[in-house]
Amino acid sequence: MKKVGQMTIDEKAFDKALAAKAEGQKYVGASDPLLDFGKASSFVREGESGKKFSIKLTNKSENKSIGIQLNKTIGGIKEGYNLLADGAIDTDLTVVGTPNSASMLAAYLASNPSRVLSVKFKVDDEEQLDEPIVFVKDNLFGSVHTESRVPSDEQSQETNNPKNAEITGLGDWLCSDKSTLLYKVRAGRSVNVIITFGASVDTAKALCTKAENAQVTVAAALLRSQE
Repeated sequence: MKKVGQMTIDEKAFDKALAAKAEGQKYVGASDPLLDFGKASSFVREGESGKKFSIKLTNKSENKSIGIQLNKTIGGIKEGYNLLADGAIDTDLTVVGTPNSASMLAAYLASNPSRVLSVKFKVDDEEQLDEPIVFVKDNLFGSVHTESRVPSDEQSQETNNPKNAEITGLGDWLCSDKSTLLYKVRAGRSVNVIITFGASVDTAKALCTKAENAQVTVAAALLRSQE
């Protein structure tokens, strides 16, 4: 593993880089019409995307945890979880999204697959940090892949606030119509989950860019014909 800018490079990437070097290939995502990096320009500085979404979850129940699924996938809603939505869920859980509604986030992820760079938790009780966040990837032709991380395990010894934790280094965590995040809020607890997204696939943006490029190509051809 090696860190370059804000990107962590693994051995597999180095192997591919050696092969690409032999073939004269270069790619970091810059100027790729299919990708939206937010305020960043490529995968090298993906952490500067500025694409943060905050979800405030409050469980008013006195005796039960309530599960939330970030977005709907081809596998549907997982057992024991509720699809993220605005307002009240399962009677006792309230949801508030920032800077836009939670429903807009779920809809966005369904059509714009997005890489998850980090997930930060701000809780009102330290025990809530022991609740894992689970990444689930559905597979139409195979088994479901799951991976969980516990926020309290990610706290550094230097942290000044025992009620905060941030999970980073999430590798291939990507939210789409095939994958999602699952999380449970314990009884009587409140938590603010802040997700930082990196690159997203934006087909609408790509279509506009390709149409503009086509116009430039035709315009250039017309100019040459007039010379």
